[in-house]
Amino acid sequence: MTDKEQLDRLQGQMDTLLQKQGLLHGEILRLKAELYSFQRTMGGEELSNVPVPPPVQNLPITPPAPLVEPVAPVSSEKPETRFDWEQYVGGNLVNKIGIAVLLLGLGLFVKYAIDRGLFPPVVRVFSGYVAGLALVGTAFFLRKKFEAYSAVLFSGGMATLYFTSYIGSTFFQPPVIGLVLAFWSMGFLTAATIIVASKYEHQIIGLLGLVGAYAVPFLVNTGSENFTLFFSYVTFINVGILALSARRDWHAMIYTACMLTWLIFIVSLFSQYSKLSSSLTTWIFAIMNIVLFYGAILAWHWRRQTPLQAGAYAILTIQALIFYGIIMTLTKERFEGGYAGLATLLCAIPHFLAAYAVQHRFEDKQPFVIFAAIGAFFITISIPIEFEYEAILLLWMAEVLVLVFVARKIQSSVFEVMAYLLLFIVGLVLANYWRDTYYSSEPQISLSPLFNLAFLTNLLLLGGMFGLHFLHQKLPLRNEAQLRKEVPFLDILLRCLPAAMLYLIFFHEIYHAFELEASHPSGMLGQIGSVQIFRNLSLFVYTFGALALAAEVNSQRWKSELLNGFVVWAGLLGILLFLATHLVAMDELRRIFITDKANSTAWFILIRFLCFGALGYLYFHIHKFLQNMEDIKPFRPQVPLLFHLLLLVILSSELVTVMLLIMGKPNSPLPYREGFSILWGLYSFLLIGLGFKQKTQTLRIAGMALFAITLVKIFFFDLVNLPILSRTGLFLALGLLLLGASYMYQRFRERL
Repeated sequence: MTDKEQLDRLQGQMDTLLQKQGLLHGEILRLKAELYSFQRTMGGEELSNVPVPPPVQNLPITPPAPLVEPVAPVSSEKPETRFDWEQYVGGNLVNKIGIAVLLLGLGLFVKYAIDRGLFPPVVRVFSGYVAGLALVGTAFFLRKKFEAYSAVLFSGGMATLYFTSYIGSTFFQPPVIGLVLAFWSMGFLTAATIIVASKYEHQIIGLLGLVGAYAVPFLVNTGSENFTLFFSYVTFINVGILALSARRDWHAMIYTACMLTWLIFIVSLFSQYSKLSSSLTTWIFAIMNIVLFYGAILAWHWRRQTPLQAGAYAILTIQALIFYGIIMTLTKERFEGGYAGLATLLCAIPHFLAAYAVQHRFEDKQPFVIFAAIGAFFITISIPIEFEYEAILLLWMAEVLVLVFVARKIQSSVFEVMAYLLLFIVGLVLANYWRDTYYSSEPQISLSPLFNLAFLTNLLLLGGMFGLHFLHQKLPLRNEAQLRKEVPFLDILLRCLPAAMLYLIFFHEIYHAFELEASHPSGMLGQIGSVQIFRNLSLFVYTFGALALAAEVNSQRWKSELLNGFVVWAGLLGILLFLATHLVAMDELRRIFITDKANSTAWFILIRFLCFGALGYLYFHIHKFLQNMEDIKPFRPQVPLLFHLLLLVILSSELVTVMLLIMGKPNSPLPYREGFSILWGLYSFLLIGLGFKQKTQTLRIAGMALFAITLVKIFFFDLVNLPILSRTGLFLALGLLLLGASYMYQRFRERL
């Protein structure tokens, strides 16, 4: 559609609307006349409250325009434009590459002239200024017609003037430009660049003009070692970049300058390590740069009231790590590593200052949290550098409490996550501490149990864990429901953590007490072998009691299904492990008691009752939990079988002990033959009777199965070497039991 057609279409639409307006105005006048006539007819009484519209100013009625065909509405979407690669490359990219190549050529030419001595120093410096001014003049001449091209030429000219001033004051002896004049010239060039760049709208001036000046000392390098001037030169450039970026939305310049500055610093430090590592200038420049860039990035965002983006956080984090590495290197060289912990702690100060600065200047809390978290990180790593095991654990535990307190006060999940990660690290270090203290080939504890540094450290850590649980209860998170959904076991974990710590503290102390006893085995526990058995049995008793106590507390207060499940499965695993491994160990104590009364005491037998009592107390709670657990509801009728199996194993073991003690023989086969057969037969009769009483088919079937096992044992194992009298008695007893079982089936078959 041509412009004339578009104009005619719009004129036609406007004429149509004017026609409609005129028709509506005439209709309004007609209705007004009828209304007044009707009011006069009625006397004006009935309709006195009818609102009368104000008189309407007569509008000219435009004669109707000829109808035009409706035209399809014009789409508001912008027509798709194709990217002009030719214009971008030819008019934008080529000039930037050209100015970079030109600067490179000028730098190499200067280096060639210096190496060959082609021109006097004054001529070389003068030629550099002429070239730079020529580029700047050309840029101003072309600015009105070719602004982008002019910006590139201007940036190249300023870079040329920069490195000319640097060369004139550094590379010649005597220098062509004095130190004071060099400083003033670079300061003037920086100010001029800022003023002119603010007139342009192209960030390329800063990136090529100022940032490009960083490469000058490396392109034209004659081995000069005036690092004070060199670092001052870089600082001038940084000030210019930051001032320019503050006036424009050019944060990319700040990030580029930051990374290039630290790169130059690292390269210079390691290329001239022996001189720079012990120089005060290096310290000043490092501290000045982190403050400069930290402040520039924060000021840029604060001035515009824009939230910090991921790029800013990444740059500041990388800068913090680089600064820390440099400070640690300088500390190691200057102070021989004696103040490494203090240096690490000092690295946290800029980040806490930044956190304090942004706390009330940004609506978003994220900058405060991130900067404070970085500071907390440096505090965390300073502790193991400066202190030993015990102090590390206690200080880290204190830091965990502080982090959780701050997280709950300001409602920050970042500090919460940091606290739990640090708590996990505390657990790893604590495990390593326990290994070195209690379980190494040469334990570090020489004092008696409960009176040693390790026990005191453990108690203080326990207090910290109780404090953590207290904070969790008293200072809940606002999004605690979401936290519980994401980490459902967090609440029970923080509840059980002090209990687990308390259990482990005394576990290690019990272990240590028996280790001390084993070091001079002459007491009531006998020799080294028996002391180790007593140690293991005591730890099992302690573990069974701790699990039973946890079950009791959970039933009364916590009522956690997760903890119930843990007690059940951990308890069953512990009982199985105990019966599989330590019944034999208790049999060894029984053998020593029978054969070597001089080196044994009543504890060699009494320990059995202590173990079985703790086992029974634990199983009482396990059985109660199993009866109420929904997950095993289909298998609930089989739960009593587990109890009877454990009871039968314990009764069999104790039958052997009683018979051998009475006989005074440690290895008699009688308990294993006649004793087991009679006991198992009686117990099978008991199971059948209980099955009838409780109307439980499972118990009756278990009783019959035990009868069958007993008969197989008698016929295939017991009768081989059994005397005739013993056989007779055994068969009589089993026959009576079988008849009794059959009688019960006949007597109580209505209960089946």
